[in-house]
Amino acid sequence: MNAQCVTAQLPVPQVIRFIHKPEKPKKTTSSPFLGDYEAQEYHQDPGNPERWAALLTRTFVEALQGNRPPNQLSRWVTSDIFRDLIEHRVVPQKATQALYPIRIKSSRCAEILPGVNEATVTFFDGYRFRAAALRIEAFRGRWLLTALELA
Repeated sequence: MNAQCVTAQLPVPQVIRFIHKPEKPKKTTSSPFLGDYEAQEYHQDPGNPERWAALLTRTFVEALQGNRPPNQLSRWVTSDIFRDLIEHRVVPQKATQALYPIRIKSSRCAEILPGVNEATVTFFDGYRFRAAALRIEAFRGRWLLTALELA
């Protein structure tokens, strides 16, 4: 008869630290697009959301048409939106300016959560009037474009 040796693996005990002073809990902000990120200790005003919504829409459409380098938007949009911009943008054959510049007609904004705004922007692209719906979130003292729909 062969005797087999069986060794049981016991779980390693966890190290528990006792701290005299409890650590100050970090303030976190939850965002559906950015996840949980640590809130800043300083509060820097990112500016007027209606103005920024109009500005971001204009620069995004110009980059989509090929009249603006898309890298100018990399700081102001999430990586998913930037990837979509690169994928859908029109690459011009030669460097030409747009026949008609983008003209913003109206911009409306509503704060749905602290630091989160949804906006609608209507604009004229030289051929017809269009609309954009976007979500901007305050992130590190600036507005970050987290969602955009163009019609």
